[in-house]
Amino acid sequence: MKDLSENIDYFSLDINKFIEDELERNFFNHFVSQKENHYKVFKIPKRSNGYREINQPIGELKLIHKKISNYLLIHRNNNLGTSYGFEFNKSILECAIKHVNKRIVINFDIKDFFNSISKEMVHSTIQNEFKITNENLKYLTEIVTFREHLPQGSPCSPILSNYICHSLDIELLKYAKQKKLVYTRYADDLTFSTNDKVNFKEFIVFIINTLKSFGFGLNFRKLKIYKKNNRQEVTGLVVNEKVNVKRELLKLVRAVLYNWKKNGYTHAEIVFKKKFPNNNLINTLGGWIDFIGFIKGKENTQYQKFLKLFNTLVNNTNKQEYEYI
Repeated sequence: MKDLSENIDYFSLDINKFIEDELERNFFNHFVSQKENHYKVFKIPKRSNGYREINQPIGELKLIHKKISNYLLIHRNNNLGTSYGFEFNKSILECAIKHVNKRIVINFDIKDFFNSISKEMVHSTIQNEFKITNENLKYLTEIVTFREHLPQGSPCSPILSNYICHSLDIELLKYAKQKKLVYTRYADDLTFSTNDKVNFKEFIVFIINTLKSFGFGLNFRKLKIYKKNNRQEVTGLVVNEKVNVKRELLKLVRAVLYNWKKNGYTHAEIVFKKKFPNNNLINTLGGWIDFIGFIKGKENTQYQKFLKLFNTLVNNTNKQEYEYI
């Protein structure tokens, strides 16, 4: 999670004082009457079929959402040890480590996660978590919701969803301990693992009913049960014997680098854009390599080979408008 040192004063700042000092209250009346104008609404393709609608705040609203996100991150009481996505000092790697070398790994996915988090749920959670005035409660609820739910695409929606899912985490952790299961949540991904036997029918019915009681539904298409003799995955990482990246990512990085080295940047970019039309080749490829280094370790030979070739290719590319940061 990002460095919050610039917002260190938020630690001691009461939420009412934060809203009055840091957020633009004069912006509110204008915003409420023209809410649609403060969001960029677009669709991106899902990994499976269909599209996902993104509601991205723009301009001044985006800056306000970033401030709210930082404040909520700093004041988040994440003492359960279950939530690893969009939390301060938590990572996808730590989440996966919890499930290494287990006989059974089970993944659940919450259906339409952000759309399921209603304006009423946001209002109730903020009211319960903070000593906030009614006026500021109304203001904050209104400013962070769009079309009666949390907007997917806002900087503060992920951390708000963690606040909202805290009670759900308590319930699922209680069940996990009773059944000798390890439980983690990474945003809308719920993972359980164990070395004991599992009554899958009873377990799945419990998850369905529990999610329903908290206002959520289960995405049945993404329900996965991995046994020890198959590749076990947690949030896209392999966890059979140790945490590792999937072979598909390594193969993809190797192919893009080889194509770039053999055929030049222009040809490599054309091929890349056919599969990833909305992505910049250099930034995306650099991000993949950084991710491999994060998971495998910076001393890993494969990571170092990828990075060395990548840096060489970038330095030899004359397209100055593509600058990897």
